[in-house]
Amino acid sequence: MIARLPQVDMLDGVEITRSVRIQATQQLPALTAELRELAKKRAERRVVEEAEKKKELGEKAEKKKERDER
Repeated sequence: MIARLPQVDMLDGVEITRSVRIQATQQLPALTAELRELAKKRAERRVVEEAEKKKELGEKAEKKKERDER
């Protein structure tokens, strides 16, 4: 936030020094890349979870259909 909002002079009651702002600016690319990677992994996990849920629902529907046919 410090790197993205240069007009902010204080954060949580603490003054933002020039060295803190420089450090935040230097760390921003790495943090951005890390967040993108985490978001990508979460999206991939969500796809897997949804596929598992669909499979589970299909199996339940199949079992119900078999019971109803008896």
